[in-house]
Amino acid sequence: MHRTPGPALEAHLNSQYAAGTSFYDALRELVIMGLEEKWLASISLDGSRYRRSRLCGPCEATKYFSITAVYMDSGYRPATSTSAEEGKLDDVYEKTEFSGQFHIHPYGEINTVITLDETAEMRGIDGWQGPGWTSPGPGTRHYPTVRGGRVIALFFLPAGRIAYPTKPPARLAGGLVDVS
Repeated sequence: MHRTPGPALEAHLNSQYAAGTSFYDALRELVIMGLEEKWLASISLDGSRYRRSRLCGPCEATKYFSITAVYMDSGYRPATSTSAEEGKLDDVYEKTEFSGQFHIHPYGEINTVITLDETAEMRGIDGWQGPGWTSPGPGTRHYPTVRGGRVIALFFLPAGRIAYPTKPPARLAGGLVDVS
């Protein structure tokens, strides 16, 4: 199978390593442990709702992918939440979208989407993704966007390549951009 980031790889990852598989569930447990230990996604980019940390640079052990963790919180909390850090059980915040920093994937990107709230989703290039994977292909660009709660994404970048332009384009709904 061709493993370049893009729709075919995204479909493969979501069919072979989806939420509910032993691989995904074990990875999710490790990610949540890192978040609880406060070393994963520990660098604030926009207060406590948008944090990131690089786990490793591209190297032979990762097949020359860098690995970074990003935590994004849209501000929405389902009424069934029992986590003390989320407020009282009756506190329900408006279901909004939250977008992070615009960036370009010169060689594509692979994202493991780990949701911390049942209703949370991350926008992929082709639509919203709950627990699972997105894989924007080479040359894609976007504002990473979440809705419905909190998401942690591990993003894998071929050769560690990502670009943050100094003048990003205007935001459109759902983190999409106007490239005209």
